[in-house]
Parts: sequence; C-alpha cells; structure tokens
Amino acid sequence: MIVFVGNVHARKLRGPLFPGAPAGTPTEPLGFLIADLGFLHLNVVGDGGALWTCTGPARCGEVQMGPSGKSPATAPAVRPSRDAAYDAEIFVGTFTASPPAAR
Repeated sequence: MIVFVGNVHARKLRGPLFPGAPAGTPTEPLGFLIADLGFLHLNVVGDGGALWTCTGPARCGEVQMGPSGKSPATAPAVRPSRDAAYDAEIFVGTFTASPPAAR
C-alpha cells in the first residue's frame, strides 16, 4: 500500500509539525498514527521552485520557494534522512506548482 501525503503528514514522530506552529496545532501527524504498520516515511525534498498551497480558508494559490540548499549533484536521488521523523528523503530537483484539478 502507498499513502501519498504532504511532508508534514508523513512524519513518524510526535511533536511540533513545523517551526513556529501556532498553539493548538495537532502534534500527532498521520505518519505517527500509522507508524506501527511498517510504512517507510519519506520526505520529498526539492531545490526551490513553486508550490500550490492554502494558507487560510480562502487564501490558496501558487507560492514561490527559494533554494533549499539540500540538493545533491543530480535529481532524482534517494538518501538517508537528516531528520529522524523520516526514514529517507527523495530529492526531486526544482518544484513546479500544480493547481487543484477542481475548484
């Protein structure tokens, strides 16, 4: 079985899900809740580009990201994770935003 989720949801550890998370933000991501099922927890890492995200109830759109500084020489690449919340990371190069298929 493959479960596709964002990097925050794939975390296998309990705790703050991202730096500066507001008070009341859940601390048990999906990856933590299903950790005993034997999944690999992978973090997809890119080197800048754009993403489509929602930052509020009616605030969705393309957001530009700067270079991550984590890039290996070529993409794609799989390597051990530098973050204990994941088993490995997959470097995919530069991200390209993809809006939702339906509004």
